[in-house]
Amino acid sequence: MRLVARGLRITILAAAAVLAVGVADAAAQLVLPWTDKGFANINFGSQTIARRQTNEGNFPIYDEIATWDTSFGVGNNTLVDISGGMRLWRNLGVGVGFSRYKDTSSAPVNASIPDTLIFDSPHASSTTVDGLNHEERGIHLSAVFVIPIIDKLDLSITAGPSFYTLKKDVVSDITVANGGTTIASVLKSSLSENATGGHVGFDVRYRIYKWIGAGIFARYSTASINTNAVGEGKIEIGGLNYGGGLRIVF
Repeated sequence: MRLVARGLRITILAAAAVLAVGVADAAAQLVLPWTDKGFANINFGSQTIARRQTNEGNFPIYDEIATWDTSFGVGNNTLVDISGGMRLWRNLGVGVGFSRYKDTSSAPVNASIPDTLIFDSPHASSTTVDGLNHEERGIHLSAVFVIPIIDKLDLSITAGPSFYTLKKDVVSDITVANGGTTIASVLKSSLSENATGGHVGFDVRYRIYKWIGAGIFARYSTASINTNAVGEGKIEIGGLNYGGGLRIVF
């Protein structure tokens, strides 16, 4: 049965590849030819999706249980994106891109700490932890279909897999003041994880003079990381990226 399943998957993938080439061939015959050999893009932009994670914990103290919880996340911040590619056949090409997104946030931490003497009389304590870093680095491999619209103006459609590296600070625990009922410190831990996802996007390029121009792009990418470092057990990364910058054609 495994051999049959594997053979079926291979057959389906082969059929899909043949169909994709056929569709691309038909589409290429309906549009103006792409005559450049390749391109390079340098963009500055933004990642728009704001996300939050929660975390919580507990530990024994004074013969009872102290609990704590927090909520932290990332917002809209600057994105750097560099990509390039080359034409392979007619209007089809391949490309590779690198993106980097970084944000720093604060997080409120709330705790319920038992009284040192009186049973079942917890004390509320709160604090804020600063400097929680979040950084996403992505490598995006793309199939590229270029549509020359008018002289000097091209539209590129891209899609393919994305490979992410996430470095993220999370709140992992708290300590209680010695013999007291307040938060003494907040402990942070740093995650370094990899994830694989996918993306689809477009780029509009206007050639200003010979081999140099300007353009805008938008790309939606998504990936997720399973981890026990946050309460939800999963961290979503990627999102809608957009921006603009320099275009080089050759």
